[in-house]
Amino acid sequence: MKRSYIICSVVITLLCMIGCNETQYIHVGPNWDSLSKLTPPKESFAVNLSTDHSTIKEGEEMRLSVLSEKSGQVWVVNVDQNDELIPILPNNQTSDNTITANAPFMIPPKGADWTIEAAEPYGKLLIACIVTTGNTDLKEALENGDISNFLGLINKAPLWGIKTLVIDVTKGKES
Repeated sequence: MKRSYIICSVVITLLCMIGCNETQYIHVGPNWDSLSKLTPPKESFAVNLSTDHSTIKEGEEMRLSVLSEKSGQVWVVNVDQNDELIPILPNNQTSDNTITANAPFMIPPKGADWTIEAAEPYGKLLIACIVTTGNTDLKEALENGDISNFLGLINKAPLWGIKTLVIDVTKGKES
């Protein structure tokens, strides 16, 4: 009887370890928390966001690739270790954020005169890519860094999808 309790305990422990394999990220504040928990409605569509780096050193450049099942506007923001909401796209250099269904959308676009370069603060960086349909304009909310207004406007979009990534920003080589 005692032996079966030990075997059962070992099996339960192993199952818990296997089931708890999901990576947990530190939520550095309300902006990070709000974006990481943003869940699209049931009738949403798939958005894929990928990058050429999962860890990036200070000073290195990064490119993002977005693929959406629906055409619309693509909005990309990041939240850093200081919980600062920073718009990536649209921006002053690239205002056209129109994405075509099932066509890769590169950020920065080919030929752009800007880059996405890793910088302080070091640590985890949350990148959120939201694609909205209709005439939803999130630009003013993004420029003001107003997460509540930003999220409220997203939820008013006729349809929308989201994908998030967490990138690790590390210190570059010493000079």
